[in-house]
Amino acid sequence: MRSKQITRCAILAAVAILLGWIERMLPVFSAMPGVKIGLGNIVVLLALFMKGEHPYRESLMVMLVKVTVTGLLFSGMTGFVYSLCGGVLSWVAMAFLRKSNKCSVFGVSVAGAALHVSGQMLCAMLWLGANSLLWYWSVLLLCCIPSGLMVAFLCNGILKKMIKY
Repeated sequence: MRSKQITRCAILAAVAILLGWIERMLPVFSAMPGVKIGLGNIVVLLALFMKGEHPYRESLMVMLVKVTVTGLLFSGMTGFVYSLCGGVLSWVAMAFLRKSNKCSVFGVSVAGAALHVSGQMLCAMLWLGANSLLWYWSVLLLCCIPSGLMVAFLCNGILKKMIKY
């Protein structure tokens, strides 16, 4: 990577970490474990849809830094592992959908949210050996639709503003 790409990734990762920290401070989203908007994912999605030489590589780097820092700072090792599993599965799906050009920002975001939750739940079921989490998985998947749409709406607004400049 060139220094311009590294700098862009570092700035985007810092913004994603900051948004994750802000989201953790909002009491409204902590009422149900595992349910949150995913404000930091706006930046990962933004990196994936930005014009550049390597948007897939840059978005992957942003996601990995975001997951590592926020996971270790806010969730501990177990939360980090869950977030990493969810983040990687989510990124693979979003990159595939983005590359296929068959989904808008909204479709990519909702799919990413659903697969992030799925990766976390699969990891939790394997880690804990508890298949009883399947009922909660369905609840979380329903929550992915509004959160994925909200992330996409915010990302799309930013992308439109960026096109002007």
